[in-house]
Amino acid sequence: MFFIFNRAPRLIGVALVVLVLAGCQNLLNDDAEDRSTVTVDSNAYYAVFKKSEHDEWRIMRADNTGFAPKTMTMTVSKSAPYGAVFVCPAQRAGEKTEVHIYYATSTEMRFLDFSCRKALDDTVDLPVYGDLKGIETADYEHPTGDVVRLALSDEVTFDAWESYAANVRLGKRDFIGVKGLYESNVFKPKSLLVRRNIVVSAKTGVVNLDFAQDNDDLTAFSEASRSMVNIEGLQAEEQLEADVSFISLNKTSFSLEKSINPSFDFLPMPLEKITTNNSSFIASDKFHPSEGHVLSVLVKSQEGLVARQSLKLFTESNGEAHDLYLPKNITTSPLLLSKITNELQEMVLQWERYQDEKQGAARLYQWKIAGVSAEFLEDKEPAFISNDLEWHVTVTHEWLTVIGADKESIILSLPTYFEIGDKQGEITEHDYWRREWSFRPDTSTSWEMSVATASAESTTESLVDYLTNKNVTDDFQFSQVFVRSK
Repeated sequence: MFFIFNRAPRLIGVALVVLVLAGCQNLLNDDAEDRSTVTVDSNAYYAVFKKSEHDEWRIMRADNTGFAPKTMTMTVSKSAPYGAVFVCPAQRAGEKTEVHIYYATSTEMRFLDFSCRKALDDTVDLPVYGDLKGIETADYEHPTGDVVRLALSDEVTFDAWESYAANVRLGKRDFIGVKGLYESNVFKPKSLLVRRNIVVSAKTGVVNLDFAQDNDDLTAFSEASRSMVNIEGLQAEEQLEADVSFISLNKTSFSLEKSINPSFDFLPMPLEKITTNNSSFIASDKFHPSEGHVLSVLVKSQEGLVARQSLKLFTESNGEAHDLYLPKNITTSPLLLSKITNELQEMVLQWERYQDEKQGAARLYQWKIAGVSAEFLEDKEPAFISNDLEWHVTVTHEWLTVIGADKESIILSLPTYFEIGDKQGEITEHDYWRREWSFRPDTSTSWEMSVATASAESTTESLVDYLTNKNVTDDFQFSQVFVRSK
């Protein structure tokens, strides 16, 4: 028995088919009064949204060449599944064009925040330099001297002494500095300085950092807050990589501790939770909303690829023990099949429902499909051409339940392209959807599928927000299991 999710006759190649091998039911409620809203924040070049089963795909953004952010509110049925698609064209040589597809419901995800990470104004590195004040240099009385470990953007850290110089990406950034010293070649942190919302531009130039003890913006690390990590589920032949990091307001990541052991300790950032509801409040000794620690535990394959991982997100840690469990592996390999539709390659995904004995059913499934883009239309050639294409598909547990796909085996047929219109046939120069955002027929594709389980207090919305934007908005934990094409 099968369930056809979309029967709209005017929709171009976007019939979404879900086949459930052990039965199905249609839970859609068409009551006009049973309404809800979904808010979408995005700077995508192109975006479409599907409100319900009987609705066509609607364009939210098209030709957004400047990657300008915009907030859009869509009215949907509380019991209906919705879909959203975002396109991020490649901007530089070596980049891939990315298409991100979400299938969810308003009961689990009323807010969807998606931004292209490769926006044109976010690809320029500019020189920033400055003095490090309050640093004790090495001398006879202090043979080691102070050292400052700096993180200025992304995940790159480096050590500096009396001054520093680095290239930092254009835009609003957080500068993190930890003053400490080396003992037996091990860095021992003493105090923390966080400078948030520094605007890096051609005029920035000098940014001095003050680590003097009388600086009120400086906070001291405390051994009393040292915390433990305990990891379960590791098999005898497996090796793990564990990391505890701090992620700041503007996504600067600072690694605090790394380990290959299932039990270890770490010294957390000496910041406290904010007690006010004012989200604009920024105190030097407080965690700002969207900041916190991330404990990540990875189990890698012999090829060096992540096979399983568990993550715990938290703000404070005052001597607590953080227990993490690694979920079981996927035992039945998924399948990706393809067929040719309108001279483009259509993808058919097939997988088994995942259930872990301790962590329960998968909260969501994600696919990453990589291949070659279709040929460009001569009338629509962009300034930059990339032949590499990657589709990212996120399907939530609630979406599968609502459409009746709550049995063991699931088959999901993805359309060749997402476009609204009143005609059938190939993409033309008059359509918003660009042909090169679809896969070229008769070419090979590779894929990766992951399943995510989460703790009971973890919301699907927070889980997707972290996986998409690395936002640490709540204290929660989740796990992922990966499987890939051979």
